[in-house]
Amino acid sequence: MSVASIQCRSLPAEGSEIRLQRYTNGALRAVITTERLLLRSVTSADTSAYVALYGDAEVMAKYGDGRPVSAETITNRVQNTWVRRWEQGIPFSAFAILEKGTDQFIGHIVVGFGDAPGQGALAYLIHKTYWNRKIGSEAADAIVRHFMSFIFEQRYSIENAVFRTLEATARLDNPASRAILCKVGLRRVRQEERYGAEREVFTATVFSRPVNLIAAYADIEDDTAKEAIERCIP
Repeated sequence: MSVASIQCRSLPAEGSEIRLQRYTNGALRAVITTERLLLRSVTSADTSAYVALYGDAEVMAKYGDGRPVSAETITNRVQNTWVRRWEQGIPFSAFAILEKGTDQFIGHIVVGFGDAPGQGALAYLIHKTYWNRKIGSEAADAIVRHFMSFIFEQRYSIENAVFRTLEATARLDNPASRAILCKVGLRRVRQEERYGAEREVFTATVFSRPVNLIAAYADIEDDTAKEAIERCIP
């Protein structure tokens, strides 16, 4: 399998970039480097790390339905969903988060298919050893404000509609995740029950270039929007 094309974009931090490789068989491989992290397309070789991450009760307590995922289930998801999407040239898939310089597995971030045509769904998990180090913020910023705009420019589609919006949720008892979503530019739109718990739903419109959405919304006069922004800004 040989490389057909390579597309790159430099990111603000020195030595940071997005690199998207397309192979002659149509497969994609994405690598994003940030100041401290390396995010790359998940591979089958990551399966054991994913099994351990999704099997950790403490890590999973505020993710999904709050319960660990079985080894069989997460192995199937890694190998038959996320890896397969990259192989099929679909960029709406998972990234393994690694520590830059050591390649130590830190966690997972994914933009999958959302509930509506043209909508992606963001989720992430960070190994508890790396909590409180702003790893989630750095990874989410790279994906939301940079990779997603990069993908938007390529006119990729979800359910026959050009990718344009992004959605994510966070439980009410997970202030760290809610703060991350706001910090990287998503805005709170409603509260609803999902996976057996009350969650806040956040959305963003994807632009062709990174945009500071919080700064943009700070200028509007709508009191409801301002209240949402004030809740988000740390």
